[in-house]
Amino acid sequence: MFSQLFILSLRGDILTFRDFRNTLPKETAHVFFRRVKVPEKGEPKELPIFHSDGVQYLHLQSSGMYFVLTSCDNVSPNLGLEILNRLIAIICDYCGVVTEEAIRKNLLMIYELIDEVIDFGYPQETTTEALTAFVTNSPVLTDQTNRSILSELVNNKTVSSRSANQSVAAQKKEDIYVDLFEHLNIIFDGQGHIVRAQVEGEIKIRSFLKGNPKIRLSMNEDLLIGKETAEGQINYGKAVLDYCVFHDCVQFAEWDIDRTLIFHPPDGSFTLMRYSLSDHFTPPFRLYPCVEEPGPGQLDVIIKLVTDFPDSSFANKICIIVPLPKATVSASCELDRTSNIEEMYEFDSVKKRILWKMKRLDGGIDTSKIIIRLNLDDVPGNHKREIGPISVNFEIPMYISSAIFIRALKIVEQKESNPSRWVRSITKSGSYVSRVDVSNVKKSTVW
Repeated sequence: MFSQLFILSLRGDILTFRDFRNTLPKETAHVFFRRVKVPEKGEPKELPIFHSDGVQYLHLQSSGMYFVLTSCDNVSPNLGLEILNRLIAIICDYCGVVTEEAIRKNLLMIYELIDEVIDFGYPQETTTEALTAFVTNSPVLTDQTNRSILSELVNNKTVSSRSANQSVAAQKKEDIYVDLFEHLNIIFDGQGHIVRAQVEGEIKIRSFLKGNPKIRLSMNEDLLIGKETAEGQINYGKAVLDYCVFHDCVQFAEWDIDRTLIFHPPDGSFTLMRYSLSDHFTPPFRLYPCVEEPGPGQLDVIIKLVTDFPDSSFANKICIIVPLPKATVSASCELDRTSNIEEMYEFDSVKKRILWKMKRLDGGIDTSKIIIRLNLDDVPGNHKREIGPISVNFEIPMYISSAIFIRALKIVEQKESNPSRWVRSITKSGSYVSRVDVSNVKKSTVW
């Protein structure tokens, strides 16, 4: 099974190191860091699993750190990565955040957690609630300053997202945080038409309620699971899920009545529900790329980005990545300066790509355009086919692409402390890609 577990910073500093079996040398951490920074020829740089001198390395990069498991055996990669994911979640539950500072200040507790999660290389207990009885050290919280400054500026119904950075072992207030996340996986063709579209969603909960009280979470009543419809039933306009998976704590006594989930939340973070759907939703962005050839060794890539989500919402952290031909010598961009959008571009000469970034885009039907002018090296090849596919990264807070929403969240067992209930929804890009059609490249007259 597993031989070692260690956590490294991006600089290669060893933050924690636990040797379970004493079967491998202590230099494995340095071997791992050198291999990650300088991979072997033909090997991808960001490879989560690799072998070196008979040692299997499994790692995840999270919060600016490497979480690594080593083994002398050929263990299941899924098992190793899942153990690391669980360990990161447990550290977050106990420390409030997963940062290098938090780990350095809580070394004793981190080692205690590692010893409870893995014993002599074998996974043992990976739930925060079960570990509470065995962990004796108290956490030193690091992210306490200015935690609820947004609530003072706006109103008492809104708080900063940092408010959820609490520890299950040292929480002062009883709160429950419910996050509805959706990741969009969409492929467009060169004309902006959808080739494939899917929504991967989940409801995540961070509970800091004492005594695990009974919770009722109600969703929209027109929610359906499965595409099979009864005779004469019309599903248009309803939220139809392809599949749905629930946590073990969920009870379904009222699910068939009004789509209400009843559960007793365990301590810390957990995923209450995962779902997927592929019908009846509108993509928030559409891309319309085209390629023109003004002359020999020159190419123009014109990209029009069209927004299509309500004007009451806005998108941020927008980054459009445009892969360019390997023969690209230089690239310049012309942005649409008629709009008030704060945007910029960057040419990565090493990876041969353009990064088009925008801080914020308001909702409503709006367009943005960029013209990328390329100078190519005089080498043979069909360089036009090396353009794309174009990928889009974004985040839209308080917006859901599907028709799913949380109708009510109620704590059935009322307490004197009156716990706070916080609900938010976020739509993020998953694999949001647009192909580039170069079958009919135009000859532009002005360059």
